[in-house]
Parts: sequence; structure tokens; C-alpha cells
Amino acid sequence: MGPRSDPALRAAIENDGAAEVVGASDDSAASWPWSAVFRLPEGWTAASSELGGVIKATKAVAMFQSLAAKNGAVLRDRTEVIDIAKQVGAWASKLVKSVAGVDLPVQPLHTLICYWKARPGREHELTPESGFPTFASYGDTCIYSTPSMEFPGLIKVCAHGGAPCDPDRRDWCAGGDALADPVARWIDELMPGHVDTAGGPVIRQSCMYSMTPDEDFIIDFVGGEFGKDVVVGAGFSGHGFKMGPAVGRILAEMAMDGEAKTAAEAGVELGYFRIGRFEGNPEGNRAENKMSHRSTLLQMLLDEESLSDGDEEFISSAVDIVYDEFDDDEVPKRGGSVIHYFNGLKLISTLVKLMPEWLCNNRVISALVDNMN
Repeated sequence: MGPRSDPALRAAIENDGAAEVVGASDDSAASWPWSAVFRLPEGWTAASSELGGVIKATKAVAMFQSLAAKNGAVLRDRTEVIDIAKQVGAWASKLVKSVAGVDLPVQPLHTLICYWKARPGREHELTPESGFPTFASYGDTCIYSTPSMEFPGLIKVCAHGGAPCDPDRRDWCAGGDALADPVARWIDELMPGHVDTAGGPVIRQSCMYSMTPDEDFIIDFVGGEFGKDVVVGAGFSGHGFKMGPAVGRILAEMAMDGEAKTAAEAGVELGYFRIGRFEGNPEGNRAENKMSHRSTLLQMLLDEESLSDGDEEFISSAVDIVYDEFDDDEVPKRGGSVIHYFNGLKLISTLVKLMPEWLCNNRVISALVDNMN
């Protein structure tokens, strides 16, 4: 869910094959399955997908450890790694630097897992047994959640992200309110009848992300003098755990065979995750993603079905997104820069050519021109 004009949300909906269940009308917002739980702000939409799910992390790790031991692996906790490593998480950049002399642009972040109390009488509605979904919310604060399942009467609702930290010297109590308060405000706005924020989260668990600049994984050979002898998988940016089995198989194949047959058979282009994408390009894939977001925005502007009542507000939001997608040096000031980005009035002429019926009602085009001036 999120603002209807958010290009990242639109891309997520299209890429995941999700079905949009809330459109621009008030009727659809009131009739979607979870309308009694969520109060979507004006201009927001929601989509559902059957591909979502929940992994019980602690049990999953225990299962993998048991299977590893069964197959001859030796597991050691609290052991310094000085030679061959796997699953070092937030310490990946330090280890690769010390072993191979390669700088990985992986920034550890201190984040917080928050569990909030369900309001009395609402506990069952937030459980998997009732069909309550996992969800993510786009917008100024990226929010994610799983149903109430780990602790009776509590639901996990968290903010994606955190503050940079040194994994060897981090303050486990730092940034608690800064990470919890935005979640509380989000809950109070969108789930006030079902989740209680008074007093803050009932349980707070410190955690770390290994964040790359573009939030995409690093899966590659270290190269250089090591060639294909050293393989690295790192920077999973808060969304890698569920990919563990697939990524593990790919890394194992790369280490043993020098290539990843599993990725090739699945049609996954590992070049997207190469270390070298950051050479001369600190943003990595983010620059490509920006262009994708901009393309999505343009497509939305050209898509007649995405425009209905309140078109002027939609166009204004879309123009704001264009500004957000640019860096400050790319957009020196509002008026001329947007005209430059849309290649002057060529977009207007394209709209007229593609949608001649809009000439009967010029309010959309007028709104777009007004926002460019």
C-alpha cells in the first residue's frame, strides 16, 4: 500500500503480478478485504498478491543448522574467522577488506524490530488464522509487518532502515525512539482501531542490516589475484533472509564449479549483483532504478486508466516525485528543470497525439502545464 502515484509502489505491483484492490474511488477503498483494519489516506492505493508469506526466522535457522550438522558441518558460535567465511552478515566488508583487500560498499545499519500490542478484542483479527496478511507500506517511511504469530496478542510492525553503525562497537540501545516513533505515528494514522501505541512497542529487538547503496545484493567473485577462488555474498539490505536457500546454492555452485547453473536455469542475471557495478558509480543499480521509476511515472501519465477524478492532484504528486528522483545538482530549481526533464513541451504534444479525446476536456493537460510553469 502507499501513495497511488509512488513509482516504486507501481513497479512493485507490476513486477510481482499483484492485483490492485483499491482504486481512486471511495467505494473501492471501503470494500477491499482489510478496509476494517486499515484507514488508507486520500490518494493511496493497495494491492494484494498470493506470493507473500512468513518465515519463522528462529525455527528456520535451527532447521538449517540441524541439516548442516546432519551432513557433516561443524557449527561454532563466537569464533573469530581468519580464513574461509560464510554468513558473516554486517561484518562482510571488514572481512573481505582484511582477506582480499577489496572494499565492499556495505554499510551496517542499526535497526529495531518492534512488537506492538493489539487492542483488546482485536487480537484474532491480526493472526494468520484469520487470514491477516504480511504487508508493506510505501511513502515517507517504509513500513513492513507480519501477522501476529510469534507472541500472542502482539504484532510486528517495523520501519525499514536504520542508523549507520560499527558492528563491533554499536550501542544496542541507540536510536530506539527514532526508529519506533515513526512507526507509532504510522500505526496511529492507518491502524488506530487495532493496534495500541501508548507507551511504545511492548518488545524491542536490536538488529543490523548490511546495506548497499542501491539495496541490491552483492553476489560475485572477488577477482584480482584471487580470481574465482573467493566468492562473496553480502549486502542483503534487510531483505535477504528469505532468499537464503537460493543464494546459498548459487554461492556454493560458484565456489565449487566457477559458475552458477541454478541462476542460469532460473534466468537470473547475476551481473546485476556484481561488485563492479559501483566502480565509478557509487549508486550502483540505483541510477538504473531511477530511470525505471521515471519510466513508470511517464507511463502513468500516459495511461488513461490511471487518471480519474482528482487528476490535478495526481499530476501534482507525479511532478513532485520527479523532483524526489533527481539529485539536487540535477534539479537546480522547480520550473525550468521539470520542463527540461520532460523535454519541454514534447510530452504535451505526445499526450495530444496519443489521447486526442482529452482535447474534449483539457483539465489534465492544463494541470500538467500549470505544474511545469
